[in-house]
Amino acid sequence: MNSRNDFALSPKVSAYVDYAARLSETHRGKRVVTSDYLLAALLLEGDNDLEEVLATHYSICFTLEDILFSKLLHKEYMCNYLEYNDNNSFYSDEAYTIMKEAQEYSNNLGLTEIDISCLIIALVQTDNPVWELLYEMDDLEISEVREMFNTDYFDIATSEDAIVSNNESETVEPQRQRLENQQKFTQNGLDISMLKKLSFDLTFEDLNLKFSKEEPLRIRGRDDEIEKIFNSFQKMSIKNVMLIGKAGVGKTSIVEGVAERIVKGLCPKEFKDMRVLELNVDGFMNETSFLGQREEKQSELKEFLYKNPNVILFIDEIHIIIGLGRTMSSAYDFSNFLKPLLTSGKVRIIGSTTDEEYDEWFEHESALKRRFETIMVKEPKIKELYKMLGGTIDKLEHYHGIKVSRKAFNNAVAEASYNNYEVANPARTVNLLDNAMVIAKNSNKGNLDYDSIRKVYKENYKMFKKMPKDILRSVAYHEAGHYIIGQLLFNDVKEIVYVTIIPCVNKTLGETFWEYNEIPDFSGSKTDYENSIMTSLAGRAAEELKGYENNAGAIVDYQDASMLARRMLLGFSLGSSICTGVSKYSCYTIDEELSWEILSEAHKNQLNKSVELMLENCDKKAKKILQEHEKQLDRIAEALLKKGHLNKEELDKLFNYSEDEKKQGDIN
Repeated sequence: MNSRNDFALSPKVSAYVDYAARLSETHRGKRVVTSDYLLAALLLEGDNDLEEVLATHYSICFTLEDILFSKLLHKEYMCNYLEYNDNNSFYSDEAYTIMKEAQEYSNNLGLTEIDISCLIIALVQTDNPVWELLYEMDDLEISEVREMFNTDYFDIATSEDAIVSNNESETVEPQRQRLENQQKFTQNGLDISMLKKLSFDLTFEDLNLKFSKEEPLRIRGRDDEIEKIFNSFQKMSIKNVMLIGKAGVGKTSIVEGVAERIVKGLCPKEFKDMRVLELNVDGFMNETSFLGQREEKQSELKEFLYKNPNVILFIDEIHIIIGLGRTMSSAYDFSNFLKPLLTSGKVRIIGSTTDEEYDEWFEHESALKRRFETIMVKEPKIKELYKMLGGTIDKLEHYHGIKVSRKAFNNAVAEASYNNYEVANPARTVNLLDNAMVIAKNSNKGNLDYDSIRKVYKENYKMFKKMPKDILRSVAYHEAGHYIIGQLLFNDVKEIVYVTIIPCVNKTLGETFWEYNEIPDFSGSKTDYENSIMTSLAGRAAEELKGYENNAGAIVDYQDASMLARRMLLGFSLGSSICTGVSKYSCYTIDEELSWEILSEAHKNQLNKSVELMLENCDKKAKKILQEHEKQLDRIAEALLKKGHLNKEELDKLFNYSEDEKKQGDIN
């Protein structure tokens, strides 16, 4: 026989047990405590760590109606969770086992009564139909909760109503000793013994060591992004950040900016002793070909992070964690290991990846996506670069012994844009400056000049001169078409700063550079979508207008235009009977993202026809505009063919070229 008197309960635990018994008596006709109603009592009553974690990290709203009208009332659960050996039993067999485990945990802490924290641990580690209910309701992953409420690292704090053993020193002294031992192995705020265990030299880089308090700020121009990171780290719930942006846009520099401000004390006071460590995931996973080795290494990392709450972990190219370590026999990968850490609220993790990689790898990983607060890292404007790179310029000047004037810097920005446009700023400008200063130094120059800058991409200019004129002319008209349509339709929203037809590093041809104004005014109306589609199609429209075959860039432009047309048709229920009677952001969009897959084949075919009609109409409108501005189209294309690239001032002058100016001579 097991009875209520078999266990000494703290007042809080006693209240939960009584509530579970009342639920069972009311809805099952028997006053017997079962594990499902015991767990339900904790979640319904609240005021405990388990309910707070589920509500905070999973936004779970659990009501009595969820229980009463769920599978918990089904006979199979009644049979499995109402087993007891005696009619007078107060606990079912499995609930009795849970209470015994909770009692053992409490006794190990020197407590004479079962503490609520110990009950939570015992309850969470046991299979329970409530977990299945929560999984169906809110996609709760019980493995994550078990990771958080685990005796290995869960901070068991005795509740206020718990009765402590008379021999208090037996509990307090070991805790004090453990703290002193940990401090012995701590240096610069880090547990050195754990770092050595994790092969620190191979897998980690301490970003704080890159900076000193005396130096002026090296990472500049990213104050907004850095402030967002610190704000996210101070939240109660999700404390993890994902930086998303083009390659070279400066995502890693933002993380270094966080470390730099910590070193210099320019951060919220709670972060003044923090360390920013970059994890080399590939190095970390080396020599872990067997599942047991991976689990051991991951367990060591988890232990290190929990023992060092002053660590901010940075994972560059974080998309590689998805699938990393997965085998034929196990689907468990590095991302599965990371999920409980991300949810625990005890660690702070920064990840970074490109737009393309994020869309490709995180699209079907909603459980991983929602554990990060995303920060979009935009490419800086041309006029912002000099201030942003001030610290980097100082460092380059000191390293190379070459001075960089403002004029030389502007020339470097332009040349980098003309010749290496597939890499975003500021990386492409820094890369050119570094190379050009080497050339200047080897030529015994003390200042960076235009000749040294130009020589960095001399091979590109050689290719430009050797390209067949017909191909170059086609590309010139393509980019001129983009400029004219963009200038006419989006001049108030964004401006074109450069146009180039110089072959890029990877041999691609042609690029038009846009920069948004301070406040973009794209409202997403039907007109905005049509204008964007026309701008995308403008290049191929100009080529066809002048009798040239479409180049490779026209294919990419057509794909972009097609996606815009699909989004418009589905979002606004326009132009197709498939959307008749369906409102904006219909069932064909999920979280405002186009969900092409859920359409039937018939709907896909009909949508494709509507897209083709939309593109055909926009193409005709674009050609009509270009015909009306054919003189400007010809002038810009000829100037590009002659020079290879044009900046904003040159483009605007050619576009607004008057007959009076024409008499004074052509623009060079």
